[in-house]
Amino acid sequence: MPWYVNGRLAPEELIRQEEALIARHPCWLQIPDEAERARAIRKTAERSAIDKVLIAQLAAADPRPIDPQLIAQHLPRFLSANGNGSFDAPTACKAIEQELRRERFIQEMTAAAPEPSAEEIEAVYQKNTHNFLGPERFHASHIVKHVTSEQTAEQPRSRHRRGPRRTGAWRAFPGSRTPPF
Repeated sequence: MPWYVNGRLAPEELIRQEEALIARHPCWLQIPDEAERARAIRKTAERSAIDKVLIAQLAAADPRPIDPQLIAQHLPRFLSANGNGSFDAPTACKAIEQELRRERFIQEMTAAAPEPSAEEIEAVYQKNTHNFLGPERFHASHIVKHVTSEQTAEQPRSRHRRGPRRTGAWRAFPGSRTPPF
């Protein structure tokens, strides 16, 4: 069944990509029946695709311009990541602009969200330990923290807690972020 979001079709390719990403999460193994699991994954992928289409629509409706220099900075990486010649420069710039608009919209939408406390994080972890089944992937032998004279010791830590900046405009398919769970 095709999904329309404000008159725009949610592409089946996007739904399939979301399905592939979502299906890799170990939480789905708790559903023993394969047909039921596939239906649940499909339903979650459809919702995720709808969310992505809505975000793209809202971001595209923002009349504020994107800095042309910022687009130009992303262009070489975008073209090298899509080296098969499927994008000419104007098309690539349009794709980069759309991704930067989405990133700005998401950043602004989530900026006011409060930081969770350590207790809240621990509670979510304890409630969802089944989602953390994988073995430790990395072992840090040491951690170096550089603080410049202009920073306090807390500033680098607070930046780290906010998470990585979303700068994925160079990706071939801008909507390929990790699925929301």
